[in-house]
Amino acid sequence: MKLTSEEWVRQHYIHFLINQLGFSKNLIAVEQTLAYNALMHRPDLTVYDKQGHPYAIIECKKPSVKIDKQVFLQVSRYNIALKAPYLVLTNGLHHFYFYLDRENQKFSQVETLPYYP
Repeated sequence: MKLTSEEWVRQHYIHFLINQLGFSKNLIAVEQTLAYNALMHRPDLTVYDKQGHPYAIIECKKPSVKIDKQVFLQVSRYNIALKAPYLVLTNGLHHFYFYLDRENQKFSQVETLPYYP
């Protein structure tokens, strides 16, 4: 695997998940294929909880890519299939965290991804 700028961001975020937030590396899927709307998609990272349910979807971009509405829409489309409560958007310099209120079907921006449940 070639160490592209985006891959560098992904590897550092995996390190952060494991060493700072306490996630098990066994519960982190890298570019796991999912089918949605008759198309195949591959979220950069999918983190699962201890029961095997999606907990967070993380979309990594290279540092020169601005995190904008298009990136949010990309990861939220993945979440239609996965139904994770948290979405994370990062370019290694800026990180944005969102929580899905399932009752109201609305995302709200939160300060960080909570420590592993």
